[in-house]
Amino acid sequence: MSTPPEPGDPRPPELAEPLPPSAPVPGVPGAVRPESLRDSSPRSKEDPQFPPPTNGGAGAEARALPVAPPAEPPPPASPARRLVPLAGGAVLALAVVAVVAYLVLAPGRESAESIGGPVSAVASGRGPAPQVGGPITTGAQSNPPPDGATVGPTGARTQAPAGVPCAYASADRGEGDSRLIATPAPKSTLTGRVAATIQTNLGPIGIQLYADRAPCTVNSFVHLSRDDFYSDTPCHRLTTDGLYVLQCGDPSGTGTGTPGYQFGEENLPTTVPPYPRGTLAMANAGPGTNGSQFFVVYKDSDIPPDYTVFGTVTSGMDLLDRIAAAGTTTGGPDGPPKLAVQITEIRVA
Repeated sequence: MSTPPEPGDPRPPELAEPLPPSAPVPGVPGAVRPESLRDSSPRSKEDPQFPPPTNGGAGAEARALPVAPPAEPPPPASPARRLVPLAGGAVLALAVVAVVAYLVLAPGRESAESIGGPVSAVASGRGPAPQVGGPITTGAQSNPPPDGATVGPTGARTQAPAGVPCAYASADRGEGDSRLIATPAPKSTLTGRVAATIQTNLGPIGIQLYADRAPCTVNSFVHLSRDDFYSDTPCHRLTTDGLYVLQCGDPSGTGTGTPGYQFGEENLPTTVPPYPRGTLAMANAGPGTNGSQFFVVYKDSDIPPDYTVFGTVTSGMDLLDRIAAAGTTTGGPDGPPKLAVQITEIRVA
C-alpha cells in the first residue's frame, strides 16, 4: 500500500493531467507541435505552406516547420491613378512647346504702327487671308488702277466684271434693204463711256455712249457700227411737233428694217423731261423690240419714258438744228427730212 503523497511532492506521471490541446508543449518551441496535434487534413502538392518532404531523418523533422508564403505583388494601380501622371506630363509638354514656339516666332512679328497702315498680312510670310467675295489682296496699292478696275474699301484693286450677259433674240429683217449681220456677242465687255462719231453727208455728229448704264444696247450699237451696218443709210424721219427728233438706223429707209435680232430696254429715263435736248435713244415697235433704229433729240421732248437712253450728243447740235429748221419733205410735222441726211459711217473710238 502506497503512501499518499505529501503536499509539495511531484505527482507521478501516470496521475499527471493531460495538457489541453491549445497549450504549448513544455520545452518545445511554439512553432513545433506533436504529430497528434498537427492538422491531419490532406494538403495539395501546390500548397506553398507544405512543400514536399526531404529524405532523411533531419529532413523529416524539418518538414514540420511552416514555410512563409511568398510576398504577394502589390495590387495594380487603378486607371484613374495611372491617368493622373500621364495628364500632368502632357500639360508640361504642351507648356514647353508653347514657350519654344513663342521664342521662335517672336522675332518676326511687327506691330501695326511699324508698317504704317492697316494690317493685311503678318510679317511671317504666310500672306493675307482671302477676302470673302473678292481676290486675294496684299493691301493698299500706290499705283493707279488700270482701265476697267475699281478701288475697293481696303485700297485693293478689283477688276471690272468680265462681261454683262445680254439676250438677243431673232427677229424679222423687215422690208427693203435687209443687210445680213451676225448677232452681237452675248456679253458686253464695254465699260464706262465710249466715244463715237456719226459721219454724215452734212458733217459729223459727236456722241458719247453709256456703256455703264445701257451695256447691251451699246454692245449692239458698237457691233453694228464696226460691221458697217450703218454705212450708207439714210436718216428717214423728222418730227417737229411735241416730239422733236431725227430718226436713223434703218438701211431700207422705210422705218421697218431690223438687223435680224431684237432685245429689251435698258436705262429708261426718270427725269423731267424724259428726253432732253441732245439725248441719244433707241426707237422700237413696243417693249423688247429694240434693233438698229435710234433717234437724236434736238429739242426737249416730253414723251412716255419707253425708249432706252444709251448716249448723248457731244458735238454737232448746230447741224441738227439746221436739219430741223428745214422741216419735212411733206411740210407736215412727221416725215422724211427735207434736208436729206445720209450716214456714211459710224466710227467708234
